[in-house]
Amino acid sequence: MNTNKDLRFLQAAVDELEDYLQSSELFWPLSGHGVTSDLPRLTLGGLFLALKRGQAQAVSAGGRAQIQQLQTRIEHVLMTHRALKEKKAARELHSRLHQWSNFLREYQHDPDTHAGAYRYEVRWRVMVSLLLPHLATEIHVRPAVDDLDAVLKAFFLPGEFIWDAALRSAFPQDTFWYLYGLLKN
Repeated sequence: MNTNKDLRFLQAAVDELEDYLQSSELFWPLSGHGVTSDLPRLTLGGLFLALKRGQAQAVSAGGRAQIQQLQTRIEHVLMTHRALKEKKAARELHSRLHQWSNFLREYQHDPDTHAGAYRYEVRWRVMVSLLLPHLATEIHVRPAVDDLDAVLKAFFLPGEFIWDAALRSAFPQDTFWYLYGLLKN
């Protein structure tokens, strides 16, 4: 997503976040005023990713203030509904691990076809990292994450940051090492 789209997503999402947390939906269609179909469905992982990208890309003082205001509102809703947030984060984490696992399995089956999709598909692994701190405990999912990371490391070629350079500051290499390289063909 670009900066403007992330900002539109965050603005729409913050107004519906409480309803989303209280619902049984994992992928919430945004329906607020001015929302267009080009915005993704609301999930906590998508929200955290858009917020992180927005923070990295906000270059003007006004843009940084706008992102900070949205972050404050988001944090307030998440703190108010902590148990619902943890439950929703756990559900989404399993979904994102499944998506990431599927991609890695498809890559292993046909590296030439799937290696090029890594820049896009790695967002599932990023969302996993962003969701983990929002779980009540990560002890039950950490082995699954570690197992998938071991698979990734077997085919990973370390290198340069693979997303837009403006995002690099938001995704440090020590935490998001998988954004600093590509898969073998």
